[in-house]
Amino acid sequence: MKARGILLVASVFTVCCLAGCEDHPSSSNTATTPPDQDSPQQRLAYLQEIIIQDAWVKTLGAGPMTERIVYRFLPTGEYRKDTESDYESPTETGRWKLSLDDQGRVHLLLTSPQDQPYWLGSDSIIEYDADGDSLLISGPRYVGKPPLSRRHLPQAVGSAS
Repeated sequence: MKARGILLVASVFTVCCLAGCEDHPSSSNTATTPPDQDSPQQRLAYLQEIIIQDAWVKTLGAGPMTERIVYRFLPTGEYRKDTESDYESPTETGRWKLSLDDQGRVHLLLTSPQDQPYWLGSDSIIEYDADGDSLLISGPRYVGKPPLSRRHLPQAVGSAS
């Protein structure tokens, strides 16, 4: 009997997430498995496509002091940064683009009216981690490769699924 109960809970969880649970990696209706990326140009094109699909979140702190920095990269080349916290802060906007360096790494370049973007730097190396459904950020200002987690956005009414 226990096994049936566990199976039922797992099935309900799976159905719920496939229907679009916001923070679960498997809930996207969009393919997140990277295609074969034989060349840096293919990697750049794939990241260009994936980065505009949803929002990307960096969580700082824990408990009541948790702060989430939410980045949204628009196809127009504009980005928005919103902070979810216990205080209000204005939305930061600016421009973004991806470029390749001479080693084939993909750089996310941000420009904004502010001197320096708050968490995500003006020049960051990015990789997509399909297993974690996140963007891994690296470069001189980071320790290791901290992730930006995907936050699935609701699809517009009438859009193709």
